[in-house]
Amino acid sequence: MTRQQSISVEEGIRKDEMLFIASCNQVKYDASYLEVGATNSQYGSLNIGGKCNGLLHKTAHIECKGTWMHAAYHLTSATAGPPLLSLPYAMAALGWGPGVLALLMGAAVTFYACFVLSRAMDHMEKHGKRSFRFCDLSEHILGSSWTRFVVAPLQLGVCFMVVIGGTLLGGQTMKEMYYTYNEEGTVQLSEFIAFFGILVLFLAQIPSMHSLRHFNMVSIMLCFGYSLCAIIGSLVAGLSKEPPRRDYAVLGSEMARTLGSFTAICVMVTSYSNPLVVEIQASLAEPASKKMVKGLSVCYMVALATFVPVAVAGYWAFGNQAEGVILLNLLKPRQFCLVPRWLFFSANGFACVQLVVYTVLHLHPTFERLEVVTIDIKQSKFSRRNLVVRLMSRSFFVVMSTLLAAMLPFFVQFSAFMGAVGFTPICLFLPVLFYNIIFRPSVKTVTFWINYVLMSSAFIVMILGGISALQNIISQATTYRLFANI
Repeated sequence: MTRQQSISVEEGIRKDEMLFIASCNQVKYDASYLEVGATNSQYGSLNIGGKCNGLLHKTAHIECKGTWMHAAYHLTSATAGPPLLSLPYAMAALGWGPGVLALLMGAAVTFYACFVLSRAMDHMEKHGKRSFRFCDLSEHILGSSWTRFVVAPLQLGVCFMVVIGGTLLGGQTMKEMYYTYNEEGTVQLSEFIAFFGILVLFLAQIPSMHSLRHFNMVSIMLCFGYSLCAIIGSLVAGLSKEPPRRDYAVLGSEMARTLGSFTAICVMVTSYSNPLVVEIQASLAEPASKKMVKGLSVCYMVALATFVPVAVAGYWAFGNQAEGVILLNLLKPRQFCLVPRWLFFSANGFACVQLVVYTVLHLHPTFERLEVVTIDIKQSKFSRRNLVVRLMSRSFFVVMSTLLAAMLPFFVQFSAFMGAVGFTPICLFLPVLFYNIIFRPSVKTVTFWINYVLMSSAFIVMILGGISALQNIISQATTYRLFANI
């Protein structure tokens, strides 16, 4: 088992020199895997290109482990999450033809965006500028000002919104499990959200994203579990003697249908997107880009195997009456039960457990940036001082996200808003922009026009989808009180 040690890196040291110092200090370096996390002292800052800028020194942690399968675990866990249960609702706003086309296009476009982001990161590393975070890559390409004031707030904001959405949906799944066999229960949604937040709080103390790899492997199995339950439940309901009334017409005025279509696209973007691609690739051994392509291929095979059947089966069974979370169409306490209760309970149970891992995974970019400032690098990361600071800072963010989730429990509208203002720029617009700046494809090439159309479409979705989702959130907020039990 490889020990993690710390080495001092003086001002101006590059990556190859850092590894030489590591060998001189008898720090074991395994070329099959390199995970470097650089932590700031209060006296300096790190140029992620490999140089240290500041008055004193840095500490670099070199940890040796890993295979391309870890990339597949992380990518799949961060992509194929319970938000896929909202896809039938998105289909209802588009109809059969546009809905299926949007599902397939969503997979193709997000895969392409992840691929070009990986290419951009690999290119910069070959030129001596290694990136450990999305913001590092942005700083190499766009500069420090754009990164500090635009890109960094966007990425941390979208991760925090994912945490809020995951906490909200986790509380809803707990509530559905409770009411499956106790229809006369009196426990409120906000109480379930609080309990889910406590579970996240415990798991959030795991020190690094790499430490979650085994949890992420289990979460893939859980994803298949609740997806299969949702598909079977939809088929059972649709083929029953008294099936629910189905109408596949897209409802509303022309303006409502237009805004609804952008909301649906944003929900799909939220389901397919992954804001942690750079962080995951940074933990891979050389050649990282090849391992990343393998991991992305596994990730999107799992996504297509779960997203499309859930969306199609749910929309087929319930039409435009599909709820924001398709499981809510299967059972409603004191009203109806269209499937065996054990199936409904299992689906929510699988989703709830995976949501804990999904939520914690998206907390780590925030934790990492926060602990760069708060952790004392002169002490062990397990020292009393650092443990207390880590516990307090991580607990603060978990408590805040739990409180916000309980205050505004409107998951679908929140999911669409995340897709519009968070995932679309971070996961679609910026990766293609990075690629264009680095490789400068000729206007005569197909790549140039694909990238141009993709960036233009992403910008339109970001603006109109954001307006539509925000309008829906405001409408819901005026209808329901804070901490509503819905």
